[in-house]
Amino acid sequence: CSVQNVRGPSKTFPKHETRHISDHKNVARCAKFSPDGKYFATGSGDTSIKFFEVSKIKQTMLGDSKESSGRPVVRTFYDHVQPINDLDFHPISPILISGAKDNTIKFFDFSKTAARKAFRVIQDTHNVRSVCFHPCGDYILAGTDHPVAHLYDVNTFTCFLSANPQDSSAAINQVFSYFCFTSFVLQWF
Repeated sequence: CSVQNVRGPSKTFPKHETRHISDHKNVARCAKFSPDGKYFATGSGDTSIKFFEVSKIKQTMLGDSKESSGRPVVRTFYDHVQPINDLDFHPISPILISGAKDNTIKFFDFSKTAARKAFRVIQDTHNVRSVCFHPCGDYILAGTDHPVAHLYDVNTFTCFLSANPQDSSAAINQVFSYFCFTSFVLQWF
């Protein structure tokens, strides 16, 4: 039996230009666009969240210096004490949530320009690895170091756990919305 060194065609990538827009003091662990595509946010191991406006990034990339407010980072949120694992935007309201190793889910109102801290906090019992709003915005699904996903009512902060959790000893790394989320929620109600 002989082994042949077979090479496929090499991939070529289009030329692109990279421009520095902002950075964290540690790794960027997560990033998320707002539902309307006007904003995005990044969460970091340095415990900060950078909130960007896409149109300002486009101005920066095009080199349009006519507008003085072209700084792409709209603001930086500081309120976690451990690295941020995930972010999600509310589907309707100007709210950004973050899940972090400090066992919290924090709510930030990005419509208030002076806001730098969370206006609401859910204290979980485990490291919050991922967060996801239900499409209606009334619920948050959180994946944690606990083997059962945590479903929170946004208005009451009530946490719903499945009555019949499957035997599992693994953490939940990622939760996501729409069809899978809806059927998952309906099993609880």
